[in-house]
Amino acid sequence: MYIFNVDDDCTLKLAHSDKPPLTSTRTTQMDDLEKIIKKHETGDIPSIEWLDNLTFRKIEKINQNQVQMHVISSSLSIWYNLISPLYSQTLNTHHLRSQIPTGKFITMKVYDPEQYRYDPIELKYRKLERSHKDGPFDREIKPTAKIRDELNKILNYSSVQELSQYEKNLVWKFRYFLINNKKGLNKFLKSINFNDEAESREALSLLYKWVEIDIEDSLELLGPNFKNITVRTYAVERLKKAHNNELELYLLQLVQALAYEPMTTKNTSEYSIVELDGSNTASASGSSLLTNSLTPLAQFLVERALVNDRLGSFLYWYLITEAKEKPGSIYKTILDYYMKNVTHNSLQREIELVGVLVQLCTKIKAMRDTTPKKIEALRNLLESKLKSFPSTRLPLDPDVEVCGTIPSESFVFKSSLSPLKITFKTTDGGKYPLMFKVGDDLRQDQLVIQIILLMNKLLLNENVDLKLTPYKILATGPAEGAIQFVPNSTLASVLTEYHGIAAFLQHHHPDPHNELGVSDWVMDNFVKSCAGYCVITYILVSCW
Repeated sequence: MYIFNVDDDCTLKLAHSDKPPLTSTRTTQMDDLEKIIKKHETGDIPSIEWLDNLTFRKIEKINQNQVQMHVISSSLSIWYNLISPLYSQTLNTHHLRSQIPTGKFITMKVYDPEQYRYDPIELKYRKLERSHKDGPFDREIKPTAKIRDELNKILNYSSVQELSQYEKNLVWKFRYFLINNKKGLNKFLKSINFNDEAESREALSLLYKWVEIDIEDSLELLGPNFKNITVRTYAVERLKKAHNNELELYLLQLVQALAYEPMTTKNTSEYSIVELDGSNTASASGSSLLTNSLTPLAQFLVERALVNDRLGSFLYWYLITEAKEKPGSIYKTILDYYMKNVTHNSLQREIELVGVLVQLCTKIKAMRDTTPKKIEALRNLLESKLKSFPSTRLPLDPDVEVCGTIPSESFVFKSSLSPLKITFKTTDGGKYPLMFKVGDDLRQDQLVIQIILLMNKLLLNENVDLKLTPYKILATGPAEGAIQFVPNSTLASVLTEYHGIAAFLQHHHPDPHNELGVSDWVMDNFVKSCAGYCVITYILVSCW
């Protein structure tokens, strides 16, 4: 292959080129800028002297760069010396890795598509390094200060950070040094090739010898990157020590993790439990799972749900939402098994209540009348169907039991989906308003609220109470769900009526002895909650 500067030999180019040089038909940046300059000259864009000077200098630089790139791209061709006559193809400059001017000609480095493939020498080195059995030297080896800093850097990587081959080898080499660091287990398992039987067996022998990891780290072991059943069983064993309140915070992610579990049948098993020292619980659990045809995680979630009604309610709605969207998936199998083992009928009453709400919302949504007519129809339907009913747990908040509705305090929002605001009567004489809608997927909103609750828990663990009280939300299907209704005043209405937030707070919570005229606890709640939501929403927007 030869690279010629075409400007030096136009005859060669014309004699051996089958096709004329390719030219770009795309609109350049200068073409767009020229249109804007014309608008500026005609007065469509107002003139600002200091800004015009900066802008025109920038446009001049862009023009010079495009002229240079045009000269380079139009003067380079690649010539292939084949058996047949020479063929010419214009070289597209954006495929080049770098350009180094060397006088009249240009030296170029061309992208190599094989540069990211595994090096066979590295693979051989890895196999040789990890093929030997454990010895006293492996257990006693200690890192130097420099290597210890590298290991700490690796341990501080986020869960989505990929490890390089060098970092994997480093973690493997000092695995016994890291065995007492709970952050080291996940990084160690990431460095293992589980397709290599010898390497996998040696790694799994350290699993139950490692210091106990946190619940948050065990969630990573249930993700798509870890298919080994022994690793997943270990993660479930760690989850069994979690309190129900902690488990509820992560239940949404655990249900999603079920999609990565290996499926089994009653007659055959895909499990390959490795016998480990001190891992009798894993072996016993494995035999139980084979009998019930459920994976370790599924069996654990069902067992917890059967002894805790609140967890059981949330587990049902999370499973049914996924099962409706993915028929024949693992979610349907687990849901059927769970419903067969539920002994009380409180969950069935929840299902019936949501079914009636879906029917009401669908019927009101299909009406072509005005909003007042829809509100009247809703109240008539509530009078006839949900005026009173046996005590039922509210799916949105299973700790609350409702026994009827208040039609006069229920209405229809003016929206294309016509969501309903329904006020329920609780068994303790209170009220619980909520919004129910059909035609909208609430799972993303549900995830955001769950992340806010999780962040609030982490802050409380550090003794930082930011007075966060996010509303509740529950998706009862792929396109339906309930949202806790929180009556409030919009900021615009507050500013219109009170001409400031301070005056609003002084009106509702006055304290003449305070300098600001507002109760201390009210101002404390307002400032802390504003700060908390500002930080959390900033993080969510940055990471979404």
